[in-house]
Amino acid sequence: MKSISPKAPKHSEKRNNKHVLLALGWYASAIHQGVAHYARAARWSLDINYCRTITYPKVWKGDGIIAILGSNPSVDSMVQASRLPTVCIGPKITAKHFPLVTPDNTTIGEKGAHYLIDHGFKHFAYYVHSIHEPGETSPRVKAFKKTVVALGHSFHLISPPVKNHARMKTHDAFMEWLKKEITKLPKPVAIMGDYDDLATNVIDACEGSGIFIPDEVAVLGVGNDGLRCELTQIPLSSIDDDQFGQGYKAAEMLDLLMAGKRLPSKIVEIPPKGIVTRTSSDILKIAHIHVATALRLIHAHFQEPINVEHIARSVPMSYRSLHDAFLKQMGRTIGDEIEKVRMDYACRLLEDSSRKIEDVAISSGFGSAERMRKTFLRTLKIAPRDYQKQQTEHALKTRIKNNRQLCS
Repeated sequence: MKSISPKAPKHSEKRNNKHVLLALGWYASAIHQGVAHYARAARWSLDINYCRTITYPKVWKGDGIIAILGSNPSVDSMVQASRLPTVCIGPKITAKHFPLVTPDNTTIGEKGAHYLIDHGFKHFAYYVHSIHEPGETSPRVKAFKKTVVALGHSFHLISPPVKNHARMKTHDAFMEWLKKEITKLPKPVAIMGDYDDLATNVIDACEGSGIFIPDEVAVLGVGNDGLRCELTQIPLSSIDDDQFGQGYKAAEMLDLLMAGKRLPSKIVEIPPKGIVTRTSSDILKIAHIHVATALRLIHAHFQEPINVEHIARSVPMSYRSLHDAFLKQMGRTIGDEIEKVRMDYACRLLEDSSRKIEDVAISSGFGSAERMRKTFLRTLKIAPRDYQKQQTEHALKTRIKNNRQLCS
């Protein structure tokens, strides 16, 4: 991507050289990038030195801090002792007394459940490992469970009891426990990890137990970290929780605090951007062989001018029998599935602000911009162009603005 030199936000133009600390209890490159993008625009001096050593001083002197709390005691104590304007990123339970940017965990749980349900699974599990709260109280877990149970599917929680954390001191001990938990689950099963590291642990446990991925266990993570997702032995499907946007928003809030201004809200939730499918979940588990065939045809050819009749002619069943079987298995019609797959793909393309609406419509299989517009208005109650504008908030909105300023 071409490097650009953003113009500083208005409330920063006269206050150059603020000294801001990036204090990440766990390192996330996308969060770092989001903060750094804003810092460059605001002309901050961004201190990232401690991100490399993961050891922080007792007190840090500067103008403001962006922190991830709850996983590194030296970060937590330093933030408390420094008494500087601070914005935190992460779960609400780790930052009770600070302004907070957090992922929209309810939406993440719901999206993960619907994604795996759409792959045809009937058994589901959620793997959460937290020293801060019992797994069943996590907003992601509750949303995931509510979604799958509401459709009559089975739900299983994989979460070590808090009392067991002290006994399972090593990674090997945890992995042995995890192998046993996964082996006990009904198969085939879809497992969502609370974040990418946990999801890769699930993959490793399955590999070590002779459990096939994705045939017996499909795995979905959260974070969409390229190093973790692309370079594992089995590439990991993951929900993109927009960590860049989290970092950028935290920096924006900190700038207001350092300027002595009130924040519109002390807690901001960042919605996920979408789901990236890789090998760990790239399978459809449908019991009915002809419904499974119809689904694969839809997913393989949705960009082409196919319709219900095309799909029905490719399956050795009567149209009515296939319609009824598809509706029973999937909870929607063949036509609805074609439309859903096209809409999902179009929404992902529209996250790119440079995409032309007509090109997105053609690439998504709608055939024309007008047909796509009518479908968006009917299903999402918003026009594609307005949807695209919504997706360019935070970092993308800033980039577009800066590009226009550079060209003017």
